[in-house]
Amino acid sequence: MCPYLTHRDPALWPEPEQFDPERFTTADEDRRPSRHGEYYPFGIGARACLGAQFAMREMTVLLEHLLPAFTPSFHAVPTSAIFGITVRPDGPTPATITLNPDGS
Repeated sequence: MCPYLTHRDPALWPEPEQFDPERFTTADEDRRPSRHGEYYPFGIGARACLGAQFAMREMTVLLEHLLPAFTPSFHAVPTSAIFGITVRPDGPTPATITLNPDGS
């Protein structure tokens, strides 16, 4: 798959040749990618990043060591969840992160 061609496919994107990075982040439902595979900046399928699994594991280990030093304070608790392969809050979960007094 070629991101250059897919990201400029007129069947998927309005004005595909125009430089418009906002098309990937916009809240406008008519302009946002709606199907899997329309936008893949770092690769997809067999050509995905070779280091992705290592990076995810390294991030997990790093967070296991860093997170105990901080305490989150949630401003609002989501009232519902979205169920899929994982369970996640239905909407944003704003929080403030503070360093524990002893720093550990």
